[in-house]
Amino acid sequence: MKINKLMGLMVASSILLGFGANVATADTTANTNTLVTVIDATGPDPLDPSDSPPGNPNQPGQLYLQLQTVPDTYGFQTSLNRNGLYTINATTYIDSGDSDPTPAIKVFNDRSKRKWNVKAQLHANTLTTVDNKIMTNVSFSMTTDSSRSGNPTSKTMGTGTEVIVAQNSTLKGLPTPAGSDITDNIAVNTGVIATPVTAASVSFTDGGKLLKVDDVMTGQIDYQLYIVAAY
Repeated sequence: MKINKLMGLMVASSILLGFGANVATADTTANTNTLVTVIDATGPDPLDPSDSPPGNPNQPGQLYLQLQTVPDTYGFQTSLNRNGLYTINATTYIDSGDSDPTPAIKVFNDRSKRKWNVKAQLHANTLTTVDNKIMTNVSFSMTTDSSRSGNPTSKTMGTGTEVIVAQNSTLKGLPTPAGSDITDNIAVNTGVIATPVTAASVSFTDGGKLLKVDDVMTGQIDYQLYIVAAY
């Protein structure tokens, strides 16, 4: 799945739901508890890592591994620079419209032992104004804790480069025998997995000194979800 964007309830493995009326007399009423258990996905993985491009889960009706949301907009502001060289940190982040205000890359996964990643690149490697002033030498940097290990790092997207901005956490005990249950993997690698975006910056060159005050440049970041392996 590909997304293009401009720059206490407790979930447990089992949920007990009680249905029925209170017992008035032992011989006239009764109730039955309903137990709903969320299980790990089993059977063949619906995605084939040998697909072209490799691991591209862009299949009709694919519901098992989804790139759900990415930040909607990264906002930048700058004054004019007389040497035409610009490096600007983002000043605003607009989320993807869900209930979580933190800008994040969110993936849904139903298989604890599936390895996946999300890669991003700067679309066409350009920034352009409405009157078609085109900036050159454009690069975009995004800071994420890609595997949610507590060590956020900056990833730079230059000309034609695609970088990993989110991926599965380090999984334990893989490959494992069929039917084995790695509880740690279930906790960190199933459901909606959010990778916060904590910073962003853009660099470019205005070689012809074309920019004027009030110019607005637009660019686009492309995101692609890939399956790496499933056991």
